Amino acid sequence: MNHLVSALLLALAAGTHASAAAPPAKAEAPRLVALKGPRPDAKSPGKPSAPVRVTSSLQGAVAAERDLPVVVTVTPTGAAKGSGTLRVRLRGLDGVLVVKGEPVRAPCKALAPIALKGTVRVPKGVAGLLVVDVLLELEGKHMATSQAFTLAAAGASPAAEIPGRLVQGSDGQEVLVLEPSAKK
Repeated sequence: MNHLVSALLLALAAGTHASAAAPPAKAEAPRLVALKGPRPDAKSPGKPSAPVRVTSSLQGAVAAERDLPVVVTVTPTGAAKGSGTLRVRLRGLDGVLVVKGEPVRAPCKALAPIALKGTVRVPKGVAGLLVVDVLLELEGKHMATSQAFTLAAAGASPAAEIPGRLVQGSDGQEVLVLEPSAKK
């Protein structure tokens, strides 16, 4: 501590002496430096998506008012390296009912599929979604994704089209980019 104070006093004295003999230096404008890639101190822009592929045995037009068996398969991709836990659950949206389908929690191994069996019911006139929520806990990191599958009772009008365009995300999955609609 004493050495630091001594060094500061010497620097201050030297600066005072030099400033009396020389004209004041022109202040240098701050420089902006463009960093390539993410800033090292920047926080993640969001929760990373789980590296999994999700498929469903049931989608599209289905019989109305019947309990329908469904098998959802979640396959961790090669990017899911290391040991971890995979949690999978089913839920219905816009009228689709999940009658049976307890959430599954299983060890995660890359390329080893996990199947979740359930039962869904689509009421007459309903066009909705079966949603598969996946949470991957891998070496202390939490990654999540949801995949929706359209289910429509036979004769139901299809769900309204969402305005947007599909693009491929950095992880290879399709992402719907929403576009604003005109106010009515």
